Parts: sequence; structure tokens; C-alpha cells
Amino acid sequence: MNKYHIHVRGLVQGVGFRPYVYRLANEMGLRGYVDNSNDGVFIVWQSPCIQKEKFLKALIKSAPAVASIEHIETVQCRVSKKYESFDIAPSRSSGDEITRISPDIAICSDCLKDRKHQLHRMGYPFINAGLVFPLSKNYLTIEPLRL
Repeated sequence: MNKYHIHVRGLVQGVGFRPYVYRLANEMGLRGYVDNSNDGVFIVWQSPCIQKEKFLKALIKSAPAVASIEHIETVQCRVSKKYESFDIAPSRSSGDEITRISPDIAICSDCLKDRKHQLHRMGYPFINAGLVFPLSKNYLTIEPLRL
């Protein structure tokens, strides 16, 4: 069993990337967590070596349509703690980098519900996930990407 630390940089925040990683990891039976920082998304997981490449390929191939992965850094580490599940960890701040968020993403009904029920997001005006209805290129209509 190996432990991997992945740092994904690009437009990966505010686009549903953590829930996407969570679903993908659970589908593959991985254990660990995913979290946000102001310089990207971090994924820590444990798996046999053979699953590493499969996970990374799927991570890139099936990423949310409005996400833009610019760089992925992978480090293999020694297993010091065994994870029992795969979780979405709270966001954190690390350094002076500014989070990139696309201004062209409309808010979906799931995000509106989330904004009303999660204490740390209650009333937050900039919440979005971009999984369902990002604005089209002409900004006049809404094109559904995934239903």
C-alpha cells in the first residue's frame, strides 16, 4: 500500500472539483481526503501502485467541464496513518496566492441549497460549483453540461 500527495493547480476551485474527486475516489475504493487551499486542490490517498495511474488518468479525463488543470504534482510518501474512508476536508489558506475562480459560471440550485444549510457558507455571495449550468460563450443563454 502506498500513500500519494497530489497538488492540482489551475482553475480547480469553485467548479465542483472536490466533490468530483470525492466521487471518483469512492468509486475506486481509495482512502484519504481532498481539500482546497488558495494555491490549488490537494489530494491525499492510499492505494496499491496500480491504481495511481488509473486515478490520475480519470482525474484529468473526467474533470468538471469548467475546470482547467494546469499542473499536477504527485509525491509518493510512506504510509504513517491508515485512512478508513475518503473525505472532503475543510478549505484552508496557505500563503499569499490568490485563488482563481471563473467569473463566467452561473450558480446552480444545489449551490443555492448549500449556501443556506452549511454554516461556513451561509450567505456567502460567491459560492458556485459550475457543474450544471455555466454561462455560454455569448452570455445570453445557459447551456446545460451535465444533468
